[in-house]
Amino acid sequence: QLPTGVLRFNSVARSDEGQYLCTADNSEGSATTVAVLEVHSLPKITITPVGQSIKISVGQVVRLDCQAYGYPQPTVVWSKHQPGYSFYEPKSITEESPQGAVYEIRGATHDDEGSYTCSARNAAGQVEERIQLIVSDEQTTSGPSNNRGDIPSGNSSGGVYILPNDDFTVPLGGHVTIRCVAQAPQQIYLIWKRRDQRPLGPSAQTVGGELYIQQAQYSDSGDYSCEGVDTRGEMLFSAVAHLRVVEPMQIRLDPERQVVRPGDNARITCSATGEQPIVINWQSANNQPLPASVRVSGGVIEFLGIQASDAGRYLCKASNIRGILEATADVIVNENTSGTLRAVDRNPSAMEGTSIQLRCDTPENQQITWSRENGPLPSRASIQGHILRIDNLQLDDSGRYICHTDFYGQSSHTTAQDYIDLRVEHLSDLELKIEPSNREAHFGETVDLRCIAAGPQGFKLYWSRADGGNLPANARQTGDLLRLTSATPENSGTYRCTAILNNNRYHEDYYLNVHDDRPTHDAASAETVTANYGQTVELECAIDLEGSISHSWAKHGGVLPSNAQVSGPRLTISSVTYKDAGLYICTASNGNVQVDIPKFILVRGAVPFFAQAKSSYLMLPTLSNGYLNFDIEITFKPESHNGLILYNGQQYGGAGDFISFGLRDGIPEFRFDVGSGVGLVRGSQPLTLSNWHTVHLNRVKKEGSMYVDE
Repeated sequence: QLPTGVLRFNSVARSDEGQYLCTADNSEGSATTVAVLEVHSLPKITITPVGQSIKISVGQVVRLDCQAYGYPQPTVVWSKHQPGYSFYEPKSITEESPQGAVYEIRGATHDDEGSYTCSARNAAGQVEERIQLIVSDEQTTSGPSNNRGDIPSGNSSGGVYILPNDDFTVPLGGHVTIRCVAQAPQQIYLIWKRRDQRPLGPSAQTVGGELYIQQAQYSDSGDYSCEGVDTRGEMLFSAVAHLRVVEPMQIRLDPERQVVRPGDNARITCSATGEQPIVINWQSANNQPLPASVRVSGGVIEFLGIQASDAGRYLCKASNIRGILEATADVIVNENTSGTLRAVDRNPSAMEGTSIQLRCDTPENQQITWSRENGPLPSRASIQGHILRIDNLQLDDSGRYICHTDFYGQSSHTTAQDYIDLRVEHLSDLELKIEPSNREAHFGETVDLRCIAAGPQGFKLYWSRADGGNLPANARQTGDLLRLTSATPENSGTYRCTAILNNNRYHEDYYLNVHDDRPTHDAASAETVTANYGQTVELECAIDLEGSISHSWAKHGGVLPSNAQVSGPRLTISSVTYKDAGLYICTASNGNVQVDIPKFILVRGAVPFFAQAKSSYLMLPTLSNGYLNFDIEITFKPESHNGLILYNGQQYGGAGDFISFGLRDGIPEFRFDVGSGVGLVRGSQPLTLSNWHTVHLNRVKKEGSMYVDE
């Protein structure tokens, strides 16, 4: 494990598979996540009989056995390349089956001649091996030809081979596969046995010539014999494989932390268990030379007459053929070990822009002072009892912070100290991207612009016009979404998504072009009729044509509303809502000439109006977690300098926690309960009456913010 939060594996093995838990702690709490490691390996194929080609006589029986091992367990299939067909288009002759496939020919003919391919595949990939079958009219008594040239030099006897070698090592709890490959002129069977005559372990399985042991234990160590027997049960040959089950390397420090007086002798013992040989080395954790008072003997480091300058962190490294393990021990030099001063967390980390609390504790609850190694405390630091708090962390705040306290005896005065190494990590910038619902926006359509943020969490988003102007009346923001209903060419322009994170602002712009692709009409351009929400609208289709005229009405991009009535050239829509807004087309025809006359309806005032006739308000569900986290945007048009716009309470009657927003003398005020009193965020100037304003309110625990018309 590396100090940057990286867990590194050297020579990764199947035994390393599993779930790994990562826990991060700081003064605000802890967070945990789980990583799952899977170790995959390509299949390895063994074909029996062995050889690139085999020759048999007409009428003989041949058995092609293909076994494959790997992880995950591979599936295996035999295929044959048909004469006259492309070599790359084989035909499967067996079902795809796990781990192995067998193709048997009883009474071979010349039609069975050809190239046979065994294919094995798993999540790691696919591999193939081929074998050529020759069927001769001559009687063949010899076995398959061994012309492959790739039989390994492992343990062999009488035509049997152990793959990949004859000496296997597996860590405790790991998996191992030992394969036995036989080359013989007659039909044989391969049997695995232990040479000490004990039965195979409960986790051992044999399939053909393959011995597979899962969750290996120390008792599985020993010699294993692969025996080839004929159909009468007589042993023809054998080969031996040796298996060693070794302990995974583990490292232990005794003690991991100690406090000693100046002049004392101190000792730390580092011991490691696992596959031998294991080499142990000591070094200073900061890569400085070991102090002159240090003596190292094997895994033991001794401090003879330790001094205050020898205090620090020391690193023990243990290595063997499988990899390297590290562990650190802390040595604290303190004149008064009875009243020990101790850092609660000696290696905290935090992101820049956030806050952190560094804490040291003493049994006697003495007063603690703080200092910083090689420099003063940051200007944003404050001391609260045993806690050093640093707000708005910067990268250069990283370093060692030292807590001090004094112990007074009857005739003595001693000082104790401990340290905390703070690491401030760079806050990666937010990346913003705007995705439109339609790449081409057209007149009358609904257009959605969604702002997608990648990077650190905890940001707040809001939309605006890039030129600083107000959003159009038909625009509404919901979270990261900006929606423009019944878009018009006047909505064209650059829209800006702004994200606020730790007092930093990021923005992304998007240019929206609304195409005015309304039909070209012979009559005048579209007339816009403006109506308030709930009013009745009448559209008149006036056209000067000769003869008898017929009229029809249609809504562009949709159907006429259910509350619409057509009477000759007149269209009446009662109780209009925002859904009724848009372009309407009147088609007038006298049989010879047809004219389309456009009319556009714009609906205003779809926002509730509170007349305050006695008292009026809108009740919404309580914000259940408003006392901790809360984020809301309010758009309103005030007609009075004083009034309450939003209130969220904990209990009826006003008791308990609350949040409120309103105007006092025209100035916006955001209030909330912080436990010890009422927090107030107040604007700097009064709002203009009878104009629309948008206010963004945010609360995170005891911190609140208010953004007005941004």
